[in-house]
Amino acid sequence: MSTRSHTDHQLSDLDKMLGVWPQRVRDPSQFWPQFDALAQGILDAAARTDVARVRRQLRHLLRCHGLTRTPTPCRSRIAAAPRLRHGVSRTV
Repeated sequence: MSTRSHTDHQLSDLDKMLGVWPQRVRDPSQFWPQFDALAQGILDAAARTDVARVRRQLRHLLRCHGLTRTPTPCRSRIAAAPRLRHGVSRTV
């Protein structure tokens, strides 16, 4: 499997996970650190020439699933907790 095919497969798997993962996470504050770790793994495995496309695709996946970061003064952007609505990490 080529590097790009592998990256596309990882992005597809992440897309499927985002459909259910935010509702099932036990501690909502852990969603973003977990997402960031998975996203970083995908970026690390991507070809250097494909990183910009992968970053765009990751942002697109978050938008499609209605997920946004809510920065707080005491947390860095990476560790900011997701916005909650009815226990779900999705925006309206």
